[in-house]
Amino acid sequence: MKGRLVPRARRRSVRLGWVAALIVAAVACGDDDAGVDPIATGGAISGTVARQKTADGVPNAVLALRDVEDRVVATAVTGNAGRFTFSGLEQGAYRVRFVAPELAGLDPLFDALEPVEWDVALSSDPVELVFAVVGLVPARITGTVTCGGAPAADVAVRVIGGETDATATTDEAGIFTALDLLPGTYAVIPLEAPCALTPQFRAATVRPGQFVDLNFGG
Repeated sequence: MKGRLVPRARRRSVRLGWVAALIVAAVACGDDDAGVDPIATGGAISGTVARQKTADGVPNAVLALRDVEDRVVATAVTGNAGRFTFSGLEQGAYRVRFVAPELAGLDPLFDALEPVEWDVALSSDPVELVFAVVGLVPARITGTVTCGGAPAADVAVRVIGGETDATATTDEAGIFTALDLLPGTYAVIPLEAPCALTPQFRAATVRPGQFVDLNFGG
């Protein structure tokens, strides 16, 4: 019976200190694959991390293997061809999770992983996984400011969230745009508009590659 694979789309942040500990535990196995043997005998979980558009392998990607109790059993780092292997595994349930994309040279502004992790029911047969790196257009927030139904030009609009504190300015059509935003939640606040606006500010949550449109009127 083949191993059952279930993709999971959750993305979680990883502290660099914890990742460093994982990398110390990881053992590279040449240009084509890399891995760690947590158990002396048993099955194997292998896979590739590659860019979807070009099929080029992504080296130096860190994969964590977790058991049913969500404990890290082993780690692996991809070789030059983007290959990794966990071997010597007992049959059972595992989760393979991609961690620390920055160590593989991935930028959250431009890259997303599909999926971020796989759930695997390992039988006696080896399992093959694929993590695809998908190119993204960076997230952005755009919108309009109007007063009495007419566009309000030259209104500063502040966008605050995470490490971002940027200001966009409306054009002659009353349109503002904040570009190249990291995924997260932002407060969008028009400043010194020529009329009282409703609402005075709005919150927006953006995901990788997402465009959000917000409008303010008075």
